[in-house]
Amino acid sequence: MKKTGMVFGCLITLIVFTACLSTANVSWAQAAKFAQINLTDVSSKSNKVKVAVEQLLKMQTAASPKMETLTTEAKKLEADLEKGKDTLKPAEKEKLENDLTQKYQEMQSEQQAVRSKLAVQQQAIQTAIMNQIQQIIDKVAKDEGYSAVFLKETMIYSSGMPDLTEMVIKALDAAPALDLGAK
Repeated sequence: MKKTGMVFGCLITLIVFTACLSTANVSWAQAAKFAQINLTDVSSKSNKVKVAVEQLLKMQTAASPKMETLTTEAKKLEADLEKGKDTLKPAEKEKLENDLTQKYQEMQSEQQAVRSKLAVQQQAIQTAIMNQIQQIIDKVAKDEGYSAVFLKETMIYSSGMPDLTEMVIKALDAAPALDLGAK
């Protein structure tokens, strides 16, 4: 009899626990509201992102004149070496070869400096834009009453989930310009 009472008590506790759990799940599911966003579209369609990419390209182009000058000088040295390979004195030939080696080292150093500067600037731009996108997503989600926003690129399946991409693009492009530091 004692065993039966204990089993019966456990069974009632389990039923009450299951009922509470299912009620909590139903109320949570009813309160939850989900949306999705396509960050690839945000980056490819946003005018602000396009401007940032243009700034990087301008920085790259600004470095080109020095590289062009160095390349022209190196080609001239190569031509002088080729032209005088049979007529140059050993000391003159060695000086031209040393000058050419130095020019190649200058070119390599300049390329590394440009790549480094561009990498730093690209990281700063990406961070600034991603921070602004995150703030906009947070605001849109709160304003629209969403509990969670998922990346469309990583979702396996979603049926009828609202897409906030266009809203975020419009808000991003309407937001104040960022000081990206590119000159």
